[in-house]
Amino acid sequence: MPKVGKPSRTLPDSTVETIRQICRRHDAELLDYTLRGRSDSQILEIYIDNRDGVTHDLCRRISGDIELLFDRDPPFKSIARLDVSSPGVDRPLQQWWQYPKHTGRLLTVHLIDGTIVGGRLLLADAQHITIKTEHDILTIPFVQISSAIVQLEW
Repeated sequence: MPKVGKPSRTLPDSTVETIRQICRRHDAELLDYTLRGRSDSQILEIYIDNRDGVTHDLCRRISGDIELLFDRDPPFKSIARLDVSSPGVDRPLQQWWQYPKHTGRLLTVHLIDGTIVGGRLLLADAQHITIKTEHDILTIPFVQISSAIVQLEW
């Protein structure tokens, strides 16, 4: 599964690891971050998830702990705003434990061989997912998945 991405502007690895440890203290995982804006007034967006779902209170607690670093960690000196949130449905699922929360929902799955498969998620465990496509039921090992995105149904 993919690791935390490296946007065009990055934080030092040690700072990312500190943020990751803060998230884990709150039973959450750091999935990704984005650092954007002018170099003297940046916005740091942190994307987290956990097995039970991300709540406003969880985001608030993690944000509070990260903000404590602003005075002591030099990479935070130029950060004007911190946003902590769930990844949202437009971001790919990154950890196997994110999939079971979406059982019954439609997924678009990009495989490492370039194939794109769409279907309803029937089952997910630590090794694979099972989806029902229009014509078949497929079991796909995670090692074959490059990305998967939940599709909204209206």
